[in-house]
Amino acid sequence: KKNENSKTVADAATQKGNLPIVRSDVRKEISKGVLRKKLSKMRHLVLKEAIYPSYLDSLFPSVLRLFAPQTVSYNGGVAQITKWKISCYLEVMEGGIPCTNPNLELRMACLELLNNCNDLFAEWYRQQHSCNGRRRWGKDKHDTEMRRPQVKRLMTFITRYTAAPGEQALLKHVDGAGKV
Repeated sequence: KKNENSKTVADAATQKGNLPIVRSDVRKEISKGVLRKKLSKMRHLVLKEAIYPSYLDSLFPSVLRLFAPQTVSYNGGVAQITKWKISCYLEVMEGGIPCTNPNLELRMACLELLNNCNDLFAEWYRQQHSCNGRRRWGKDKHDTEMRRPQVKRLMTFITRYTAAPGEQALLKHVDGAGKV
């Protein structure tokens, strides 16, 4: 029933041309989910349709249009793949290796989604650590207000998988590990 109500809200907003991104009850679900996972000694949390599928569907044509695979050279890693050619980078770590120039148009198209994902992650992290000595993320160490942690994305990319050899899977690797 909850999903039906959420879909109704999303459908109504879609008809107005104003797509919501995140379900309105997702923060409450994060709070409950983190507590349940902690009680079972787990930390990960999966939220079904936290981002409205209708929003993702509306974003997809822009992603398809702007996606341009970039070649990045690696040391090969476990998979022995030295050239990665199926990802398009939206943001790259300063001084990061391997590195390419980010696709700024694709980043702009996805920025609202990325910022909402940051907010959801920050809420999960805050809930995850809320009982550990009242950690605070304020700038001043005397600040007693519980704040949301600041999230910074380091490498943001979209990867396209196809049936073509070398493009059908994310092979075993460690990002940024070893001499590149």
